[in-house]
Amino acid sequence: MKLAIIDTETTGFGNTDRVVEVGIQQVDRDGRILREFETLINPQRDIGNTHIHGVSAKLVRNAPVFSEVAGHILEVFSDSDFLCAYNMPFDWRMLNNEYSRLGYDLPRAECRCLMQFFSKVDCGAPRKLEDLLAYHGIRTESAHRAIDDVNGTRELLARYLDRFDWRKTGGEPWKSFDFGEQKEPLSRDREESRGGAKGSALSRLMSKLPLHPEDPEMDSYLLLLDDVFSDSVLEDCEAERLFELAKELGMSQSDVGRAHELYLGELLNVAKRDGYISEMEREHLGAVSEALQIPFTERIESMQGLNLYPRDLTGKRVCFTGTFRGTRDGVLLEQPDLIRTAEEAGMTVQKGVTKKLDLLVTADPYTQSSKAKKARDYGIPILAEQVFWNWLGVDVV
Repeated sequence: MKLAIIDTETTGFGNTDRVVEVGIQQVDRDGRILREFETLINPQRDIGNTHIHGVSAKLVRNAPVFSEVAGHILEVFSDSDFLCAYNMPFDWRMLNNEYSRLGYDLPRAECRCLMQFFSKVDCGAPRKLEDLLAYHGIRTESAHRAIDDVNGTRELLARYLDRFDWRKTGGEPWKSFDFGEQKEPLSRDREESRGGAKGSALSRLMSKLPLHPEDPEMDSYLLLLDDVFSDSVLEDCEAERLFELAKELGMSQSDVGRAHELYLGELLNVAKRDGYISEMEREHLGAVSEALQIPFTERIESMQGLNLYPRDLTGKRVCFTGTFRGTRDGVLLEQPDLIRTAEEAGMTVQKGVTKKLDLLVTADPYTQSSKAKKARDYGIPILAEQVFWNWLGVDVV
């Protein structure tokens, strides 16, 4: 007989929330792993709870949507005699909600809640999975990563499989359903390993430039570089724009390398201005340095300011979306603070995204919020929160 252990990570706990990660291991009666399934899922909305499960909008932007892996998941379920999860009522409800949105109702299956099972095995043990595993001396790679939670649960269950009730109570058959084209699952490891791909694309393009330095005027290149990284993300089309401008300006490979170092140095100088590099600044610096393939930790003292900041944003129309993280004088800056600061800088603040909008400022450049989707459709630049403060010349931690 076969048993599937399931775990999900979600945007929240309500019926309108979405699944963002699924992990499954199918085992036999001896606890041997027969098959494993793991994937991130793009919920096509804001993620939420990233501080708990570690799944960010950036992490899921290339992931399949649920309908594109629903068939894969159902294949494992239908091939298993029992379906188990540590908190089965929650995971089953969230999965059933996803399938219901596709017009498919999960059948009454042979489900087992392992929280209840383990509480009967040792009534004095902790109930929280992370604490329970630690209580039994089981270490997991990452708490609240679906496949790691599944792996830890499986390891603990393997110790007590002789007490598991293998008697079936009569589940319903699994109905076939056409979910459309099924895509390859995308695990966290695979997506995170792609991190340097954009920087590599830029490097490959710049390698086509001549080697001989010609001391060109680089101001326009540096400004374009700043625009490109306004959302902390380097897209392929943006790498192409940088390459074409460098070629037009007669820049050599060494010119480009020097421009990239100068630009990263300017970001570092701005970050150091208050004597402290905040988490937001470090994230932005990390994204830029990774894309440009330049380590920033050793170059803080060597760069001279380029005076890119502050920018004159007078008359620009701006809109804000998301929950912001910046603080000033120890006080969290919320949207009313951003609106007031923008208006003091001569900007016009809009509540929604229209074609006349100049900038959308967001706490997460990869957000799938309705405002961000509309901005992308209209071709409106999206600014990361830290970049917005840089452009205004405001020190925020």
